[in-house]
Amino acid sequence: MAFSSENPKKPHAVFVPFPTQGRINPLLKLAKLLHYRGFHITFVNAEFNHNRLVKSKGSNVLQNLPHFCFETIPDGLPPSDINATQDLAALCESTRKNCLVPFGNLVKKLNDSPGSLVPPVSCVIADGAMSFTLQVSQELNIPNVLFWTFGACGFLGFKLQVDLISSEVTPFKDTFLTNITVTRSMSNFVLVLKTKGQKCQLIYISNSNSNYLTNGTLDTPVDWLPGLKNFQLKHIPAFIRTTDPNDLMLDFIKGELKATLKASAIILHTVDALEHETLDILSPMFPPIYTIGPLQLLVDQIADKNLESTDYSLWKEEVGINEWLNSKEQNSVLSVNFGSIAVLTGKNILELAMGLKESDKNFLWVIRPDMVKGKSAILPLDFVDETNDRGPIVGWCPQDKILNHPSDEQPTNCRFVCAEWGIGLEIGDLKRGEIGRVVRELMDGEEGKKMKKRALGCKEKATEAARGPYV
Repeated sequence: MAFSSENPKKPHAVFVPFPTQGRINPLLKLAKLLHYRGFHITFVNAEFNHNRLVKSKGSNVLQNLPHFCFETIPDGLPPSDINATQDLAALCESTRKNCLVPFGNLVKKLNDSPGSLVPPVSCVIADGAMSFTLQVSQELNIPNVLFWTFGACGFLGFKLQVDLISSEVTPFKDTFLTNITVTRSMSNFVLVLKTKGQKCQLIYISNSNSNYLTNGTLDTPVDWLPGLKNFQLKHIPAFIRTTDPNDLMLDFIKGELKATLKASAIILHTVDALEHETLDILSPMFPPIYTIGPLQLLVDQIADKNLESTDYSLWKEEVGINEWLNSKEQNSVLSVNFGSIAVLTGKNILELAMGLKESDKNFLWVIRPDMVKGKSAILPLDFVDETNDRGPIVGWCPQDKILNHPSDEQPTNCRFVCAEWGIGLEIGDLKRGEIGRVVRELMDGEEGKKMKKRALGCKEKATEAARGPYV
């Protein structure tokens, strides 16, 4: 069915992103696609992020367009540094406890809007970590689709993590568990857990001093799901690496994944042709799973240019970077970017800097204002002097434009990028010599050339997925 901009019976989708940079952008892109296909859109930001966005891009950035409106709700946290990402654990806990009532009131306000300019809410599309929205949807008897904004491999990681929590393997502890079979094997204990009738074998270590991080425990195979191959504990999200029985993140992840079972459907930001095996593992255990992506390629096909100005960057973006990239040869620039949440130590920054210097390759390095906890990143003067022409350092930049530029490359998720798809190299400890070696191999080595060829194959599959009458 086609919808005109004058049609008062437009379907109305309410979008609720998790309030971090990397989780907001995918939902905003999907909102643009649905708006172009005739939906009325309400995009709900956290008040804190709304203020950050106004600071970085100006007060006009969130002006409502016809049938594309912005609203805000509080995240429940006290005021904090407007140039920094909020503490992740605190944000997860606060949104879970404090956002339900404000969101419910907002939806009620939208449904009670006078006149016909705002149609009744017909569905909610929320980030997978904002499952409190399910309660409101259930009360109104409207569909609620949870959008986990990463690929199937990332979603699988959360599923495996919850299995370990439910089996009481994590948080790691010193007392034996009652629901396991324990046998002695050399200096370690072997746990045999039962998950839905199938056995999984894990190494259990007495680890009050966190020696499980270095004694080989994390190399233990994870094989209790049919179809799962060559997976180890170290490939599961690092939230499991704790001995704290009151760890907020473990409780949050378990609760959110359990709530996902109540969703009308799940969306993953991926391409079926790249992750069909992982999707086959996940599909029997969850509500209908739909893949969409790459979102940027789909958004680029939208003919309505009014939406181009509706972009979302919580930091002020550097200008002139595209001109610098244009001056470089194709495939000659390494993108160094740790996203919007990761925090590094001063030593990490130093080793990265010296490794990039030793690589003798062009690079574009994004160092957020809040990336070094408690202080600004201080780089050696000789590093700055010797890399000034081949390695600009910026506070933030338009990610999609950078990653789409022909001079740029960026390795991503370690397990699938390196082992499954063969398009990346893993760096172990952040040591300058190792960093330099890996960068040179990636950019110039024989294995790097093979990876580029495989990466082009992945790119072709992603491009093909975005072809068709979608927008």
